[in-house]
Amino acid sequence: MARSRDMTPERARGSALVPGLESRAAEIGAIELLRGNATVRIERLAGDRWVVATSDAYRARTELVRALLVSIGSLTIDDRMTAKKDRHSELGLAWPDESGKARLVRFLATAPGAEPVAEVILGDERFAPDAVFARLPAQDQTWRALGRVQVPADALAWIDRTLVSLPSGETLSASIAGLTATPSPNDPGPQPGMPRMPWGIAVLEPEREHWSVEQVDSA
Repeated sequence: MARSRDMTPERARGSALVPGLESRAAEIGAIELLRGNATVRIERLAGDRWVVATSDAYRARTELVRALLVSIGSLTIDDRMTAKKDRHSELGLAWPDESGKARLVRFLATAPGAEPVAEVILGDERFAPDAVFARLPAQDQTWRALGRVQVPADALAWIDRTLVSLPSGETLSASIAGLTATPSPNDPGPQPGMPRMPWGIAVLEPEREHWSVEQVDSA
């Protein structure tokens, strides 16, 4: 027997679409973002670090994870929309949705086997004021919620591509793959509105025998 849809509760205007989400942030162990046939899964590691599990566990942009949590937790009910399932597509809220209009966001619990902390389907957006059509997956009732949610569909947008951050004025050199980079002795340091002076690159002596003259010159 198919499971019946949850009864739709009465929701007051101005109430949170996903009540208590931010207060339960510590319970979240992973976030899944589904759109069309694409899935991005972001997992929390020890030390409150996040990685994009569906992209070789590259480090995730923590500020985007936080912004997603806060923006969804801040959505407030503005108006009741349709509760007819066959009209969900008109608001971009049909699910499953191969067209890629609807976005399903799932906040999964750290505890194994636990129910998700929260799930929400986001549809078409409106502006002036910022609003988004939304519904909970277990309910057919749809809502217009005030607020704006940024949910990048591309996994690359979630990856922190910062390789390393070197403290200005404290780094004397950096070596990698047979190369040594050193700052210019004439570099005055960061100046407002001015580009930084390029570092000098040299090939380490033990590596020179493995490099051609052209490679050394281009370095």
